[in-house]
Amino acid sequence: MYNILAVDDDRTCLLILKEWLEKWGYQVTTVENAHEALSMLENKSFDLVITDIHMPEMNGFELQERINQNFNLPIICKFMCTN
Repeated sequence: MYNILAVDDDRTCLLILKEWLEKWGYQVTTVENAHEALSMLENKSFDLVITDIHMPEMNGFELQERINQNFNLPIICKFMCTN
């Protein structure tokens, strides 16, 4: 089973994404900002990161750069969530 880290400052988007991915059999961990994501990556193994682009403090592109520097993981950057 693949383990996915989902990052988004919009809690509703995270819940929708988590529910959808879990229906397809993925294990999903959610965090609400890039700093939490980096901390989580230090402590747990993931197969993929899905991150929102527009987040306060550190946006998705900055997070992607940090992940590329420190971890060997594929990353999907998403622009928006509609519910």
